[in-house]
Formats: sequence, structure tokens, C-alpha cells
Amino acid sequence: CWGLQPVHQNRVGLILDQGIEPDLRLRHLQAADATRATLGLNLTDYVITDAPLNVELRTAASGASWGT
Repeated sequence: CWGLQPVHQNRVGLILDQGIEPDLRLRHLQAADATRATLGLNLTDYVITDAPLNVELRTAASGASWGT
């Protein structure tokens, strides 16, 4: 036990890749707004990277996806 108290007011920022499509960027921002409305998360702001990160999307047979 570290003796730390639970924190309920964590702030979260969002970093978006400049290389993602505008529609996907919009969906990410809508999902962020939904977490604010439904979960009460404190999302402070978002930034877009200066250059594309060249992330490649991977999808598992289960439907889970991730970027590399």
C-alpha cells in the first residue's frame, strides 16, 4: 500500500495525428465529447501533431484495432 488517496479529478488531454482523415478526426472528437457528457471526464483540450505520425492501423480477427 502506497498510502495514496484515490483521485477523482484527473485531467486528460487528447493528441490527434495530423495524418488521420477528417472524418476520423471528427469521430474522435465526438467520442471525447461523449465521455464528457456521459462519464463526466475532464478532457482539457486536444492538439494535432505538427506532422503525420505514419501510424498503420491493424485489426485482429476479434475486431479489436490498434496502430503501429
